[in-house]
Amino acid sequence: MSTTVTVDQLKALWNGKAPGGVLERGDDYAPVAREDIIALIDGGCVDCDEDGNPLEDDWVVIADQVASDQPGEPTGEAQREALQAITDAVLAAIDSASYETGRERPQDLAKGTVDEGIRQAVLAALARRTPVTAIARALGVTRARVYEIRDGRC
Repeated sequence: MSTTVTVDQLKALWNGKAPGGVLERGDDYAPVAREDIIALIDGGCVDCDEDGNPLEDDWVVIADQVASDQPGEPTGEAQREALQAITDAVLAAIDSASYETGRERPQDLAKGTVDEGIRQAVLAALARRTPVTAIARALGVTRARVYEIRDGRC
């Protein structure tokens, strides 16, 4: 999957023709939604015509802004809060009786059954479009394991 977003893809997203209403950029980058373009407009980075559409030259500015994210890093406060919730869920699971004796570190999540609180925190982080690599780092597991947790295959 390409992490580069083209002007044509952005225009399709703006006009409501992007599949699922977002442009997926792989595991390391948060998807781009129409709201992201609106945020750039509201932030003064983009000029619009009288109909509220970005000017032709500003589509390149939008594409440059979208491509400026650091891979695998949370891009907003909601994503940072979601990662903190994952850390909190891991700590709660370690303290609870639901964890088997001897499990002391998040790295133990790499195998075995995952506490439901952790799974819910992962689902919430994914719903906030938190990069999968950031979630994996917070849990101390692989990206593949994050998908297993998401799908309930653990």
